[in-house]
Amino acid sequence: MSKYYYHGLGEAFYRGDSLNRILKILKTGGIKCKRLLGLPNVYESTCNGMDYVSVCKKLSDQEYQGFFHYESAFYNYVQNCFCLIISDEIKTVKPIIFPITEWKNKEIARMRQSDKKNRFSDICDEWQVYEVVPLSMIIGVGIPLRWIEATCENESDLEKLQELVTIAEALGLDIVDTNNPNFVEEYEVSKQELGKKVFVSSARSDTNE
Repeated sequence: MSKYYYHGLGEAFYRGDSLNRILKILKTGGIKCKRLLGLPNVYESTCNGMDYVSVCKKLSDQEYQGFFHYESAFYNYVQNCFCLIISDEIKTVKPIIFPITEWKNKEIARMRQSDKKNRFSDICDEWQVYEVVPLSMIIGVGIPLRWIEATCENESDLEKLQELVTIAEALGLDIVDTNNPNFVEEYEVSKQELGKKVFVSSARSDTNE
């Protein structure tokens, strides 16, 4: 299991929107829950509801056994996507996990509504943070570099990518390539054992071409 938490900024199909969202988070002081963002209560029934922010860890292969791919936040929203890396010092809550096949079970639905103490989720590698992940707890940024090289031709997107790298550098954040299938393991070894600051230098050159 990974040491740090990761917050995915969207599925691979929506990377342009994810770029806008990650910039907004870094400019406005952190990752906020739906209530603080002013979103309608229609989202109350989601796993993180109105008052929690979802984060995840990359589990071991053994820990993923018995779950479908779509039940993993890491593989759907972090790997190959824009993401934020969050310190392990942040206070989190581990939800009670029910497989998605049991999510609509009447007894489980009743439990979710009546049990205000515990959190519930159908995502096996999810943790939750109450209200906000402050900027002080964000330690890194993940960028899908292959996406930049292959599809990012819009001048506006290139400018936003350059802005993201500039902000990350100014905040002292690490930058990693989420298209690397082993980026979590490589990043965390460098961060913990070597004490090195990890920075993907090609992110800057790619945005300047």
